[in-house]
Amino acid sequence: KLWIPIIVAVIAIVAFRMNASQRDVGLPIGSNEPIKVGVATALTGFASAWGEAEKNGLNLAAKEINDKGGINGRSVALIFEDTATNAERTVSSVSKLINIDQVKYIIGPTWLDSFKGAAVLAEEKGIVMITPSSSVTAVQTPHQHANVYAVWFKSDKEAEDLAAHIAGQGKKKVAIIMQDDSFWEDFTEYFSKKGESLGLEISHVTVGADQADFRTQLAKIKND
Repeated sequence: KLWIPIIVAVIAIVAFRMNASQRDVGLPIGSNEPIKVGVATALTGFASAWGEAEKNGLNLAAKEINDKGGINGRSVALIFEDTATNAERTVSSVSKLINIDQVKYIIGPTWLDSFKGAAVLAEEKGIVMITPSSSVTAVQTPHQHANVYAVWFKSDKEAEDLAAHIAGQGKKKVAIIMQDDSFWEDFTEYFSKKGESLGLEISHVTVGADQADFRTQLAKIKND
């Protein structure tokens, strides 16, 4: 059911803009053309399990909305593009949705916090973008993107609560193995600030996104 609120949030924006001016979606008043919503999600690559879940959920949500008559008599048409879990494909997928498919609204990308170039494209073109699986604190730092939203947990609150819980258990040392991307940089920064204020001694090790062998890092942590 998570996907229903996400697509409803997009639809609320669509409906608002339709009421303000049908020209905003490039159609005359009274048009029954489908409302195109782009979806940039990881259907291949290491985040594909997330992307497939997003695709399945959004298809179910769109069907439920269309079965109830759509929005002001217009159905919702989802246009999917595979971001392949990498920055280059994410940017090219979002660019295609905007420039070729002419969408005004995009759901995604999967893990936008790791591939923030897409947010720049959306901002340049005035596209509304809502991501179901990235931290808004990472997406919006250091620049605030006015039309980019996220429904994922706020990493500042998540990290600070985790640090407080660990300190409350009487622990003194914490090691973080973090992926080399903006989400984990964001999370580690909030965790470290809160943890150090509570007396935790924190170290962290950075690994690549495609790295699967952590024996060296674990040995270092054990020695520490």
